[in-house]
Amino acid sequence: MTSQISDGTFSVRVRPKAWSNFACLSFHNRARDCGSLWPRPFPASKKYSKGPETNGNDLIAKRKFSLFDKAVIHLGAHKTGTTHLQSWLRINQKGLNSLGISVPARTTIQPFSKAAYKRIAQGKSAQVPQLFETMVLETDPKIGANPNLVLSDEDLLGLPNLGRTKTIYPKVGQVAQALVASIPAQERLWLFTVRDLASFIQSSYVQQLKMGGSQSIEHYLGKFNPVALDWADVISKLLEATPKSDRVAVCFYDGFRTNQKIHVLLKDFFGSFPLPKEQEGVSNPGYNLKGINLARAANAALEDMRDRRKMRAFIQENFSLKKGESAPELLSPVLKSALQKQSEASLENIRAMKSNRLVLI
Repeated sequence: MTSQISDGTFSVRVRPKAWSNFACLSFHNRARDCGSLWPRPFPASKKYSKGPETNGNDLIAKRKFSLFDKAVIHLGAHKTGTTHLQSWLRINQKGLNSLGISVPARTTIQPFSKAAYKRIAQGKSAQVPQLFETMVLETDPKIGANPNLVLSDEDLLGLPNLGRTKTIYPKVGQVAQALVASIPAQERLWLFTVRDLASFIQSSYVQQLKMGGSQSIEHYLGKFNPVALDWADVISKLLEATPKSDRVAVCFYDGFRTNQKIHVLLKDFFGSFPLPKEQEGVSNPGYNLKGINLARAANAALEDMRDRRKMRAFIQENFSLKKGESAPELLSPVLKSALQKQSEASLENIRAMKSNRLVLI
C-alpha cells in the first residue's frame, strides 16, 4: 500500500517503512517546465612568502595560541549570498593561500560552528576556544600556519528559525565574544550582510522547508512578531561584544553585486586579494511555488531524514528559482508594506550609529 501526494502536475508515492520508505518519484514532462567611506584606511598588508617545507604539526605548534596578523570573520546573514561567497573563496583557495591567507574548508568549519553554537546556547562559551583549536587548527594545520585568516560560516550564529528564536540571531553577542577569544588577531574585521526583512523572513521560511519542515507560512509567521525584527539590534550587539580595535563592516544586500562589494572590502583590508570579479561557484537558491508545495507535502509524509534529504535534492534540481526569476509572493501585501517600512527604519538606525568602527558598504 502507498500514500499519494499530488498537485495534478506530478505525484509522489510513499512506500511503507518496510520498503525503505523512500519516495518513488513520478512526474509528467511539464513538471520540468513548470556604500560609504572607510572610517580610517587599512594599513598596508605585509608581504608574505612561503618558507621551507615544514612538518604540519610543527607549524601548528608554532602558531598555537598566537596572533593572526589579520582575520576576517564573516557571520552571514543567512540568504545573503553566503553560499556563493564561500564557493568563490574555495575555488580560489590556492591563490589566497600563496599570499598567506587561510580559508578553512566548509567541511572543517561547519562541524565547529554547530558544536560552538551548542556550547554557547548551554552557557559554556569558555569551551569554544579549545573547540577551535581541536576542530579547526589541529584538523588542518595549514590554517594556523598562515598569518591571515578568512572565516566564513553563517551557521556560527545558529539557524535562522525565527519561529523558534523569535528575533534575529539572539546569541550574536555571545558568539562574537567566543570567537574573539578563539581567534586572536592584531586586526579583526567582522563582516555582516543585511537584506530587506520581507525577503529574509520568506527565505528563512523556505530554509525551514529545506531542513524538513512542513508548516504553512501562516503558521510560521504566527510564532513571532515580524514587524518587531530589527537589523540594527544585531549590529549594536556585535559592536558591543567586540573589542574597540575591531571593525564591523555591514553590507546592504544587492543580489550578485553584494559579493563584488565584499571583494573590494577584502582587497582593501588585506592589500591584495586576487579573486576574479566575475565570481564562479554555486549558490543556494530558493524554491518556486511548486517546489514549496511539494516540500511541505513530502516532509509531512516522509519520516526518515535520509528520504527527506533525497527529496530535497530532487526539488533543488527541478524546482529551484532560476537566475532572474522572482521568488513567489508568500506574504500579504499589508504585511509586506509594514516590513518595508520597518526595514527602512532599521537601516537608517544602522547608518545613524555613532561609531568610527562601523564600515558601511
